[in-house]
Amino acid sequence: MKLLITVVALAAVASCAEIASPEESPVYDYHRRFGIAKASRIRLLEEEAAKDVSNSRIVGGSVSDISQTPYQVGLVITVLFILQTVCGGSLISSTRVVTAAHCNHDGVITAQSFTAVFGSNFIFSGGTRIRTTNVVMHPQWNPRTVNNDIAIIRISPVTFSNVIQPIALPSGGELNNNFVGWNALASGFGLTRDGKHYNNYCNYIRYIHKKKLYRS
Repeated sequence: MKLLITVVALAAVASCAEIASPEESPVYDYHRRFGIAKASRIRLLEEEAAKDVSNSRIVGGSVSDISQTPYQVGLVITVLFILQTVCGGSLISSTRVVTAAHCNHDGVITAQSFTAVFGSNFIFSGGTRIRTTNVVMHPQWNPRTVNNDIAIIRISPVTFSNVIQPIALPSGGELNNNFVGWNALASGFGLTRDGKHYNNYCNYIRYIHKKKLYRS
């Protein structure tokens, strides 16, 4: 299996068309439908990779140099008291991580705590790890329509290094640019296809309009 959690475009600030039912939403009930099972598979793959790194291989990408994506944050989320699920985020300051609102509340389950992981190719081990319960969601987040799917996680100050840095945000004239047609860099942890090997990679994708992205 290949590992990837996408954190491109600041956690998908969505403004999608109306969805007929919650079941059609790609994020409604995310933790039970996807996140918990994904976390279990990632943990197993990381344990296997740690036992014998020489046996891991890359499919459709290359191993990520963490210093190339130092803003990458892995999120290990505790739900239902004893279960864990996963999401991704981007570091925007020493005390703030931007992520998707559905990582905190997916319309059914609300997260109880987050462990933010910095500077690591593994989400369940290594790196700098900070636990928090302090989350601010967009006040108009709607898990049924996926509108305003964005949240800020507040953490204790993390120390910057060559593998831990805030992401570069648009400024000046770039604030009016929708970046349609630009190249973007996707990075992180997750599962994108079946296989037998642990993979962690960065790859370039084409940035497209959010409505086109939703329909795909």
